[in-house]
Amino acid sequence: MATADNRVGDYLITKDTSVLISPYIVHRNPDYWKNPEVFDPERWETEEVKQLDKFAYFPFAAGPRMCIGNNFALLEADIILTKVIQQFDFKYIGESEPVMDPTLTLRVKDGMPMQIQKSR
Repeated sequence: MATADNRVGDYLITKDTSVLISPYIVHRNPDYWKNPEVFDPERWETEEVKQLDKFAYFPFAAGPRMCIGNNFALLEADIILTKVIQQFDFKYIGESEPVMDPTLTLRVKDGMPMQIQKSR
């Protein structure tokens, strides 16, 4: 909620206006991200990403209302995904390219059928 009239770029936001920020749009903003629509896990290891504005990526919100489990969740995801990827092979078996469904959380429209096999 805007506590006072404010100008953001060419837009006037008047006092008491509800303001929402879309992580889906910010996380795909080419001003921050090179090839934002490309799946590129290696981007997180670059110096360029380490220099980004702290509000360019905020999956757990930001500021005083940021999730207190943010760092733990990211570490936990890193460990779990590493272990799973080391032990299993994944193959997408859908009939068409997956389509993102950005609602309250980001999902894949109509699911994402996979064939999963134990790695050799």
